[in-house]
Amino acid sequence: MVGWLASLNRTIYVSREDRGGVAEQIDRLRLALDEAWSVTIFPEGTTNDGKTLLPFKSSLLKILEPPPEGVVVQPMMLDYGDVGPEISWLGAERGKDNALRIMARRGTFPLGLHFLEPFQPSDYPGRKAIAAESRARIATALERVTGSTVSEFIGHAHWAGGSATL
Repeated sequence: MVGWLASLNRTIYVSREDRGGVAEQIDRLRLALDEAWSVTIFPEGTTNDGKTLLPFKSSLLKILEPPPEGVVVQPMMLDYGDVGPEISWLGAERGKDNALRIMARRGTFPLGLHFLEPFQPSDYPGRKAIAAESRARIATALERVTGSTVSEFIGHAHWAGGSATL
């Protein structure tokens, strides 16, 4: 069902493991921009506990070198509140298992979508600077929401091993 919904949204799947296929993935994203699609990239390359940030991977932001005319970058932060660590897809958990675990969970949980101030990618020299600016804006928003300084993510193995406290 998730695959069907994603296809309706014209999802371009990115294979994190296929380092050799990055150029092809960038070409597919460029085509999407040429056809005036909105493109969403998750620059951490994986999920985290919702309270920390991983380093941003900038390879797919190559589509912004040079930025196509009319394209802006709008960082966005997802806020799952206190349930972030509980519902995160962490460790070696399969996507299907994560979805089933979340659907079996009692009650509801909030999801805050924070659309941050858009910026012109042409104001930043290259994909790494664009990624750094996006990350800085998201970190600032996350600090506002959590009330604490954002730290680096401690790692999937730590969470999956049950050694983290919620």
